[in-house]
Amino acid sequence: MIAGVEHEVVARVRAVIARIPAGRVATYGDVATLAQAPTAQVVGQVLSLEGAELPWQRVLHASGTCSPHLRDDQLARLRAEGVPSVDGKVDLRRYRWGKQPCRRRWTSRNWVCSRSDTWKTTRMASCWTSATVRR
Repeated sequence: MIAGVEHEVVARVRAVIARIPAGRVATYGDVATLAQAPTAQVVGQVLSLEGAELPWQRVLHASGTCSPHLRDDQLARLRAEGVPSVDGKVDLRRYRWGKQPCRRRWTSRNWVCSRSDTWKTTRMASCWTSATVRR
């Protein structure tokens, strides 16, 4: 159990990571958004403590890079799944799993979303569809 994190959040994070298919990657922030976890750091804590049986290699930093202490093993595992890297970096535009998050920005009172051609008011996580989680 992770201190200060509910068991339900840990279970959601694990479920999202388990659904990332081979040949695709997600960022810590992507997983946190989909699992409705409070921060991307929670995802890292879950992987650190309970990630042995999960496809942990499919979760990367937002820059497309790996954690330095896991880099060689993680990149080798991703290569075996058909995800190449250049200079230790995975092309997230090509290999990122699920729908891409929209560009969001905070106004004085709410989040606005750039999905489609017009900005619309939205909740932070509503730009991700539940269908993305089910894949």
